[in-house]
Amino acid sequence: MNASHLIRGLSSLKEEPYTFGSLNLTHEEVLCYGDLFLISFMWDFLGMEKIIGKALGGSKVEFDVGEAALLMVANRCIDPESKLKVWEWQERIWLEGLERLDYHKILRALEHLEKIKDEVEEGLFQTQLSLFTQRVDLVFYDVTSSYFEGNDPSIAKKGHSSDKRPDCPMDPADNQILLALALTKEGIPIGHEVYEGNRKDSTTVIGLVEKLKSRFCIERCIFVGDGGMVSPQNIEKLKELNYDYIFALRKRRLKEKKKLLGVDLKGYEKIVEKRKGEEGIKLWYKEIVKDGRRYIVCYNPGMAEQDRERLELRKGEKETQIRMILEHHRDAGVIIKHIAKITDVDRYFKYRLKKGRVVWEEHKESLDYERLIAGKWILKTEDFSLSTLELIEAYKNLSEVERAFRTMKSFLDLRPIYHRDERRVKGHVFICVLAYYLQKVTEKLLTDAGLELSGLGVIEKLSEIKLIKSRLNGKRILQATPPKKEHKAVLTALGISYIPQARMSAYACSCGSFSLKNPKNRICSKLEKLIPCLSYT
Repeated sequence: MNASHLIRGLSSLKEEPYTFGSLNLTHEEVLCYGDLFLISFMWDFLGMEKIIGKALGGSKVEFDVGEAALLMVANRCIDPESKLKVWEWQERIWLEGLERLDYHKILRALEHLEKIKDEVEEGLFQTQLSLFTQRVDLVFYDVTSSYFEGNDPSIAKKGHSSDKRPDCPMDPADNQILLALALTKEGIPIGHEVYEGNRKDSTTVIGLVEKLKSRFCIERCIFVGDGGMVSPQNIEKLKELNYDYIFALRKRRLKEKKKLLGVDLKGYEKIVEKRKGEEGIKLWYKEIVKDGRRYIVCYNPGMAEQDRERLELRKGEKETQIRMILEHHRDAGVIIKHIAKITDVDRYFKYRLKKGRVVWEEHKESLDYERLIAGKWILKTEDFSLSTLELIEAYKNLSEVERAFRTMKSFLDLRPIYHRDERRVKGHVFICVLAYYLQKVTEKLLTDAGLELSGLGVIEKLSEIKLIKSRLNGKRILQATPPKKEHKAVLTALGISYIPQARMSAYACSCGSFSLKNPKNRICSKLEKLIPCLSYT
């Protein structure tokens, strides 16, 4: 570096007072910054660039797949849209060092990510084990559906949909996929699979547990799932792999369950909790051991009340539908056909033809059983190492997993899916899972630090920190709005001691530009041992 460059650099950093009339400050635009900074920090914290780079191996890719994945994950967390919208969204954010990606590179990135999904999940699992030094002894599993809009890929099939969309011109069940997800007890994803939409939930279990053993080397764990996963084949496979299980039996149709449900609560234990100084019964439970299996019958009074209210509401809806059919049709055969199409109508009403007329009435036996099982469920296991209360707690965590699915579909906006290519569909789902993974790890770090905040809530909170691009007397300034007390508490809990507040661009210093990406990078590139960068707070 010659002397003239050094002198110009020093002169540019010298503070000189401005007179009021000499200030020429112009604000150019406001960009998303705080939430992007957090996501980028967590991305680096998890070593995602290294994991993705290792998974790609010797693949020849003309652009940075890791950066494309970071962009899409950030978009899923902050402003989920279609991939075309991700491309446009880049204009409204600040993520230092991220090159603008065109639409086709974003789509190709999805294809590359789909190919390396297994390797990335394995890398993240090992990172998770080292970060939290925990043993995976419980694995929670659930399956949900998601539908397509527009042209559908070959993987989209007609099946039973969990989405109820009266506003949708087509039935979501006609055009859907299945997403199967395994999580730790903290709700952090381990692995996921995408299946054809017409596949039965219970048939997805064996493939997943085999991968838990082979890919993730989980030698022993308790597999926790709901009633839809129960089948003799699944139980046999779990035992073969030395895995125990906890399944919640379905409320209906299983003779095994009807025999265990009692009319009263005689012989039940109770869990009592205090709220606002008052004691209330949270749960009744009773354990029954039969043929080497443990059955835990549980009863939640609050849930029972909700179930009965829901029962009466749905019964009223079915009755209204029947009356409307009777008003609009005269032919008895037509009426019977229309009534039969009402969802679950047999659970609430009996109907038949009698002397050419349609006769219908409440299905008393069915309704009495529905009222009996309200607020009740039964857990089934062959594991004797856990106490009754530990088994109940494990199932309670499964409820958290089910909430995780609902959160994933709303928070990450898994649907609607517009892609037609099957690889891009799976790549899109993988981005959603990665975004959820990042959110849950953030949440766990905050919990460990004593802050009970959701990952989504933290991202939304830090979105309040914006980056303002301005020009002051011809020099470009990037200045962040200052973090508030609650922002600093979150950043400190995550181990972030400093978030860059302001920098002048290369306009202000001929020796190089300034970076807002790395909190530690506070030094001008060519004068890093001589002059600290200009910083506003």
